[in-house]
Amino acid sequence: DMNRVTTKDLENLVERINQALGAPDEPYARIDGKLIPQAGCVYLSSAYGGYSFEQMCEGGGCTDLFGYGHRWTKRELAQAARVWLEGFQAGQRKGMEQ
Repeated sequence: DMNRVTTKDLENLVERINQALGAPDEPYARIDGKLIPQAGCVYLSSAYGGYSFEQMCEGGGCTDLFGYGHRWTKRELAQAARVWLEGFQAGQRKGMEQ
């Protein structure tokens, strides 16, 4: 069905969110043979049959981008991400006007 939300759709939304935030596009970078957490990077997480967008924290670890701490269906997460992007971009436009 045309309205089916795929993992690729969610990955595309992650890419758009990272671009909007000016964040790294990968959660880890290999530097001198070590994996170094890339603070600010948002990535797709899946566990327990659901999905979430998590954001890397300074010094390692992560937090749920939307702050709910629960897993979503692909469709719910895509909808939340689109609303988040619209709000973020509207806030940026408003900030430029001031």
